[in-house]
Amino acid sequence: MNKAFNILAQQHQAMLLNYVKALCYGDSHMVEDVVQEAFLAAQQQIDSFREGESFGRWLRGIARNKALEVYRASQKGKVVTDSRVIEGMEEVYGALDESLAGEEQWTDRIRRWMRHCTDLLSVPHKTAVVRVYIEGMSLREAAVAEKASFDAFAQRLSRAREQIRKCVQIQSERES
Repeated sequence: MNKAFNILAQQHQAMLLNYVKALCYGDSHMVEDVVQEAFLAAQQQIDSFREGESFGRWLRGIARNKALEVYRASQKGKVVTDSRVIEGMEEVYGALDESLAGEEQWTDRIRRWMRHCTDLLSVPHKTAVVRVYIEGMSLREAAVAEKASFDAFAQRLSRAREQIRKCVQIQSERES
């Protein structure tokens, strides 16, 4: 089982690094700690992984928990805690899980697809994605910056994530 875990961990390493980087707002020290702890915990908990379940989704769940543990222990840095943002991240990463195989590196593929899919968004939707996922603003901060109500901004971001998810699925199907 150890060899199988090592293969899966290697296949998912780039994805997990990118995911944790987004989750921890790019704090490189925190990202390193969280990724290392997540892989150690996953290796120790591999018996709880259910066959047929998405390894990527399972690993991201462990990483989210580790990010919160590291944040609470150090009280340094920031971690995404808004369930709507996490749900959106999981939708996009989940769509990408299905297309990990192939010659192209995961990071190159996700950059290419995300750039393409984000470029297709309307200006308000693209701005919402940039404010939250690139600039690291909370939903509330981004809503204020965009002079929108919290609910309107959250809806805008939700629609943007759905458009990106659909676009990523189309890209994945085209390249399969």
